Amino acid sequence: MNDFTETVVNDELIYQGHILDVHQQTVTLPNGKLAYRDIIKHHGAVAVLALLDQDHAFFVRQWRAPLNHETVEIPAGKIDPNETDPLAVAKRELNEEIGYAADSWRLLSRFYSSPGFATEKMHLYLATDLHELPQKRSLDPDEFLEVKVLTLKQIQTLLQQSDFIDAKTLLAVKYWEQLSDKEDQHEA
Repeated sequence: MNDFTETVVNDELIYQGHILDVHQQTVTLPNGKLAYRDIIKHHGAVAVLALLDQDHAFFVRQWRAPLNHETVEIPAGKIDPNETDPLAVAKRELNEEIGYAADSWRLLSRFYSSPGFATEKMHLYLATDLHELPQKRSLDPDEFLEVKVLTLKQIQTLLQQSDFIDAKTLLAVKYWEQLSDKEDQHEA
């Protein structure tokens, strides 16, 4: 069997929220049988590995309701339905969450956070040449966070000790490790 395409024969909107929609789909499988899929439709998000310098990056500590626990993550935010430029969203989120702007931006990766049940596509950026803004954007009314500057070693230790690790931060730290390795090789 070379074709794994599933054909949607019914798509029912179960829940419509301000961040996501939940659909229940009936699909025809490649073997002709029917199956059911629960799909979370999400407009996507951005995440930023914001390097203050080669040895320090910005993180935010915040509460995550689905985990019923705090996490330490890279700055990130959702793309609103009317937004089409992920980089513009990343710039907004960097300002809003940590009060900084960056002169240099690079797209590191685009990936799906949970492709087994969600359409959320993440855009991971590297932001460098940072400078503090004289006026920081206000956080969203339901957003509470603490800004932290950590070294690579500190975040590696935290990620090894925690059960509350999110994929975007883990991926960003892996990119940071690669950047640090290249920098070390360049200096040698």
